[in-house]
Amino acid sequence: MRVQLEAIGTYLGYAMAAFAVGALLAVAVEAGADYTFRSTWFSEAGLAPPWYVIGRDLLEGLWAVGGCLALCVFTTVARRTLGPAVWWAFVVPVPSFLNDIGLAIDIWFHTNNILSRSQATTTWSTLDAYWTSRMTVSWVSLALAAMLLLGFPLVFAERGKVPDGANRRTTRWS
Repeated sequence: MRVQLEAIGTYLGYAMAAFAVGALLAVAVEAGADYTFRSTWFSEAGLAPPWYVIGRDLLEGLWAVGGCLALCVFTTVARRTLGPAVWWAFVVPVPSFLNDIGLAIDIWFHTNNILSRSQATTTWSTLDAYWTSRMTVSWVSLALAAMLLLGFPLVFAERGKVPDGANRRTTRWS
C-alpha cells in the first residue's frame, strides 16, 4: 500500500510539473504576442475595417504556432521522465493555441497584403462581420481541442503500465 501511495504521489508531482510548464508556455505566448503587437501598424489602425482586432488575433496565432512547437518538443523530451503525466502540459495551452491558430488561418484567407498598411485589404467590412467569423472559428477550435485533450491520452497511453513500484506487493513475515 505504501509503495502504491508513493507511486501516486510521484505521478501527481510529475503531472503538476507538466501542467505548470504548459501554463507558463501559454503565458509566454500571450506576452510575446502583446509585446510584438505594440510595434506593428495594427496597434495604430482605425476602426474600418477592424485592423486593430484582426492584427492582434493574427499575431497571437503566429505566436501560438511557436508555442505548439515548443510544447511538442517539451512533451517529446519529457515523455521518458514524466511518462503519461506529460499530457497534463496540454491542458492549459491547447484550447487557447488552437483557437489562436484557427483565427490566424481565418485571417489569412480573408485578407490580402496584411503586412503592408497601405495595401492591406479584407473581406470583413465591419467589426460585426469579423466577430461572426471569429465565433465560428472559436467553436470549431474548441471542439478540436476537446477531441485532442480527450483523445491523446487514450491513444498514446501505455495501457496496463503503472508507475514504478505500484505493481509490487509487499508482504510482512513478522
